[in-house]
Amino acid sequence: MGKGSLFKNDFFGIKRKLFVWKNIKRLKQINHLQAKILERLLNMMLDIGYPCNAEQEKTLQWVCEKYDALFKEINNKMNRAKGMIRI
Repeated sequence: MGKGSLFKNDFFGIKRKLFVWKNIKRLKQINHLQAKILERLLNMMLDIGYPCNAEQEKTLQWVCEKYDALFKEINNKMNRAKGMIRI
């Protein structure tokens, strides 16, 4: 136990568990919002379908890049959360 501990005699690691679960709850809320954004981006891709002109092609490329970046971000956060759960 370090100096200035919130819980003296924290034999069971309660402090760590409280903070980990608080962060996981927040992560779930963020992931829910990001999943909604993914859904909207996917709907945009489906609406464009096969691009007819250069403007639609540029828009579709931008949407695909945003979709891939957000998907990778969610994956990274979930991998970090898996590491946090191992107490």
